Amino acid sequence: MIRTVKIDEKGRILIPKELRDKAGIKDSAEIELEEGRIVIKTDSLLDNLTKHPIGFMTKDLPKLRKMAYEQALKEVRRDMEKRQ
Repeated sequence: MIRTVKIDEKGRILIPKELRDKAGIKDSAEIELEEGRIVIKTDSLLDNLTKHPIGFMTKDLPKLRKMAYEQALKEVRRDMEKRQ
């Protein structure tokens, strides 16, 4: 999905909510410049677990499994893109 967004006079970019939700971007995220691309790094599943270890209960296991799968898939895709 490619979208065009505008950059305001202060250099800010508004990332549409739909994309922020899909990417897991919350209050803050790290950005890096990699090979001419701006990469937004969100918290990994491990970061979420270590920040809130007691907040996860048994009822959260399906959500955690899905998050772990999605995180692993993103990392595999990122590795594949770097190899091309």
